[in-house]
Amino acid sequence: MATKTVKKTNTQVKEVKDQIAEVTEQISEVKDQIAEASSTGFDTFKDTVKSINEFALDTADEVLIAAFTSGEKWQEVAEKAIDGSVKLMGKNQELLFATLEGVKSQVTAGTDRFKHLFSLN
Repeated sequence: MATKTVKKTNTQVKEVKDQIAEVTEQISEVKDQIAEASSTGFDTFKDTVKSINEFALDTADEVLIAAFTSGEKWQEVAEKAIDGSVKLMGKNQELLFATLEGVKSQVTAGTDRFKHLFSLN
C-alpha cells in the first residue's frame, strides 16, 4: 500500500511540476509581451512628446512673426502720425506768429492813434 501511495504522490508531483513548468512558460510569454508593449508604448510616447514639442516651437515662431509684423505696421502708422502732427504743428506755429504780428501792428497803430488823440499839440 505504501508503494501505491508513493506512486500516486509521485504522479501528483509530476503533474504539479508540469503545471509549474506550463505556468512558468506562460509567465515568460506574458513578460515578453509586456516588454514589447512597453517598448512600443515608450516609442509612441516619445514620438508624441516630439510632436507636441515641434508644434509648440512652430506655434511660438508663428506668434513671434505675427507680433513683429504687427509691430512693424504700427510703427509705420505711428511714423505717419508723427510726421503729420509735425507738419500740423508747423502750420499752427506759422498761424500763431502771423496772428501775433497782426496784434502787434494793431497795438502799435492803436498806440499811435491814442498818442495823437491825447497829444498837447
